[in-house]
Amino acid sequence: MGLTPEDRASSSSAPAREPGWFTRLPLWVRIVVPAVLLLGVATVVLVVMLRPAAPVDPVDAARSACQSGIREELESHDVEVVEVSFFGVEATGDEVYLARGDAAFRGADGTVQRVQVRCTVRVQDGTMRAPSIRFSEPINAG
Repeated sequence: MGLTPEDRASSSSAPAREPGWFTRLPLWVRIVVPAVLLLGVATVVLVVMLRPAAPVDPVDAARSACQSGIREELESHDVEVVEVSFFGVEATGDEVYLARGDAAFRGADGTVQRVQVRCTVRVQDGTMRAPSIRFSEPINAG
C-alpha cells in the first residue's frame, strides 16, 4: 500500500506548519539560557546548604547545658525529674556562667520534692559543660 496520487496531491497542498517560538530562537540562545538558569539554581542551592548556622546565644546554651546536667544528676539518684526551671543565668567571667533555679523530682515513695539548684557552666574545648551542680538539700530516692 503506497501513496496514491490523490494522497500525494492532498499532502502537498496542505499548508506548511509554522515553526514554534522556541525553534525560531537562535541556537546559542536555546543553549545558553537554560545553562545560565541551571547554574543559578545550583548556586542558590549551594549558598543555602553552606550558609553558617545562626549564632547560638551563650546564655541559652548555658541554660541548656545546666538543665541537662541537673537531669542527669537527679536521674543518677533514681528519682523521676518532674521539672527544672531557672530564675536566671548570668555570665560571671570569660566562658563561665552561673545558673540558678529549682528542680522538682518524684522519689520512690511518690512524693514530689523541690530543691534549689545552682549550676556553674564552663566552656571546655568549645563545648559547654556543667562541672558543678549544687542542690540546696540532699537528693533522696525516698
